[in-house]
Amino acid sequence: MRFLKPEILWHLLWILPAMLVLYFIAAHKTARTLQAFLGKNAENPDYVLLSKGRRVLRFILLCLAVICLVIAAARPSWGEQIQELNGQGRDLLFVFDVSRSMLAKDVQPSRLAHAKWLVKELVKLNPGDRFGLIAFAGKGFLECPLTTDRTSFELTLDELSTDSIPLGGTNIQEALAAALQAFKAAETSHRAVILVTDGDELEGNSGKAVDEIVARKIPLFIAGIGDPSQPSIIQVPDGRGGVKTLTDANGNVVNSPLNEKQLGELAKRTGGIYVRSTAGDPGLVALEKRIRALAPHEYDTVKTTKPIDRFSYPLAAAFVLLLLRFMVGERPARRKLAACMLFAFCLAASGTEEAAPAAEESFNKGVEAHEKNDLKTASESYETALRNGVDQAEIRGRATQNLGVIAHTKARSELAASLQAVQGQNLDEAQKQVENSLKTLNLAEGMYLDSMRESSERNQLAKNQSILLSDRKRAEELKKKIEELKKMQQQAQQQTQQAKDQQKKENQNQQNQDKQKQQNQDQQNQQNQQNQDKQ
Repeated sequence: MRFLKPEILWHLLWILPAMLVLYFIAAHKTARTLQAFLGKNAENPDYVLLSKGRRVLRFILLCLAVICLVIAAARPSWGEQIQELNGQGRDLLFVFDVSRSMLAKDVQPSRLAHAKWLVKELVKLNPGDRFGLIAFAGKGFLECPLTTDRTSFELTLDELSTDSIPLGGTNIQEALAAALQAFKAAETSHRAVILVTDGDELEGNSGKAVDEIVARKIPLFIAGIGDPSQPSIIQVPDGRGGVKTLTDANGNVVNSPLNEKQLGELAKRTGGIYVRSTAGDPGLVALEKRIRALAPHEYDTVKTTKPIDRFSYPLAAAFVLLLLRFMVGERPARRKLAACMLFAFCLAASGTEEAAPAAEESFNKGVEAHEKNDLKTASESYETALRNGVDQAEIRGRATQNLGVIAHTKARSELAASLQAVQGQNLDEAQKQVENSLKTLNLAEGMYLDSMRESSERNQLAKNQSILLSDRKRAEELKKKIEELKKMQQQAQQQTQQAKDQQKKENQNQQNQDKQKQQNQDQQNQQNQQNQDKQ
């Protein structure tokens, strides 16, 4: 099991202590109130109808329910769904610097954290595009192939750290070479490389890679992370749970400046753009403008995988726990039962004494509330008119018709909510709303048909029924579209996961080969040294 939003779980660290503090404050206030009213009998169970044990149990149930709600908000998932995706958009390959200089804090909370935020914002602004991710330091590796699966992409992005690449440095040549390799089968008019770096201590000869990027007409959009006017120190983990300031071989503190000059030249050579990104001015507008200038491209149908969101399980558990909490009162059960029986008796007595209003009066009251858009009062009044107007067919017919109009209005609101959810890419909510709309339309249609048997206003009923049939057709078409979109999402998730697994395997093989080469080189150097010593 994994969580799609694990950062939400950290909120438990303050929610539970806060609940505990509030519980003790409430208990203290209750004790003071009882003491003020009962004096020395405040602790006497014959006077106080409250159970401390039940109160503790209710609090425990509430805490467990809150824990389940937070877990549900963190979106636990296990298992995967296969789905097919097609559409059009742009191919944006993020080349992300994970060298140690990205730990500098001239941009709060750090260059690395700010860079991740910047990438997520660009992804959010371009939901129809495909995104890939290359992490680089001394080497460059494709961490996430081009995909439309935002969830998988952002999970990969969140996992990046300065330990993602074992070889230190900022080798721009390796990064751009990896980008060209990822784009080897792509066309030219819809793609761009977005380099996110501070440009500190650039290594490698980027000329060859840049020449190929220019030849293939791939623009290079560069986001420079940092403040060039204030070179920042770099704090790294010290291996003992703390941090230390990075120093060079001579013990001098290392300052990390933003290398704007070289980054600007790279962007200019490729026909791209350089933007400085800080907390005050992240440069999103300029980057987004250039991205929008790229021509969209029609994608082939692809298969991918999508994590199966299991938030409903902890959500259901939270509901059950809250239900149990409401069932467990602070008073003894027998007293609560007696109170309930007395309440029921009072209701029965009052019901026999009150006379029901006439059907026509209830209907007129409903019409008045309906005109004021007080649908709850209108519905109650129409239902009262139906109960009291057993022998008044015209009143019953009109009341039933108006109840159908209220249900029809509700169904149209649910249909509008479903369309809005589709635009917001919340397909689960959209499917729920459109299904509710279809059920409510069926209810409204039944009321229209019942009204036709008793009401003389057949023309208006026919118009309402015609509108209802049109709304049902729209709802059914929308439901079909939502099902197709959900199927496409599932297929995209599967392909992305397969590609990530394959790329991860290739990355591991490459790292093993590099490690073996280094070991062979070390052995050769050692042998040469021994031969020189013998001579």
